Amino acid sequence: SGGISTYIDTPRKIVDVFKSTIRELSTIVAKEIILSIDPIADVTVQEAFQITPHIRRLEINANKAILGPLGTANRKTVIIELLVSGLTEPGEKPLLRLTVEGDVPTQSNRQNRKWTEVRVTVSDDPDLDVSIPPTIITTMGKLAIFKMQEKAMQDLEKGNVVAATQRLETMATRLLNLGETELARAALLEAGRLSRTGDLSSEGRKKIRYGTRSLSILPKEIQHD
Repeated sequence: SGGISTYIDTPRKIVDVFKSTIRELSTIVAKEIILSIDPIADVTVQEAFQITPHIRRLEINANKAILGPLGTANRKTVIIELLVSGLTEPGEKPLLRLTVEGDVPTQSNRQNRKWTEVRVTVSDDPDLDVSIPPTIITTMGKLAIFKMQEKAMQDLEKGNVVAATQRLETMATRLLNLGETELARAALLEAGRLSRTGDLSSEGRKKIRYGTRSLSILPKEIQHD
């Protein structure tokens, strides 16, 4: 639905979360934003994620994904993984069209729609030096941790305690590298608990789940990409 849920682990955070939610609601300019993804014949959408204001996997049905409301305080950033085949000739090629539509209550024509075409340049030069923007590298690193958390929980549901424990330990290392010491500690503690008892604590499970969702890149990181 594009809605937001928040994990509150101490009573003092209730007021802060409430105030933050009210502020965000007061900045909403468009309701029920829907993203349409229309790839060309040789392109397949593998998966898609919303990155800001928090990380979540997007469910795509009939080439559409619900992004939820849009406010002036928080932009929405999306990453889409594509499988591209058949693009062998050099030159600029279209990959897909993205269309965003939503209900804007302040405008007479409330239903607004904008679209853009995503294109790629195909080169036959094997020595072409292509630099990846630092923002993309940072984002993919945080997204990898989020997906690792998903897989750890899936392993646990299947009874594969060893694999789940290893994923949590790897998560802890990567989180430390990002400076996320509190979340890294939670992941490491739960990995130890899992190896001893075969299960996670309810609090630890929530802290890891919601903590990895909150690894989203900050707005300042994406203003100049």
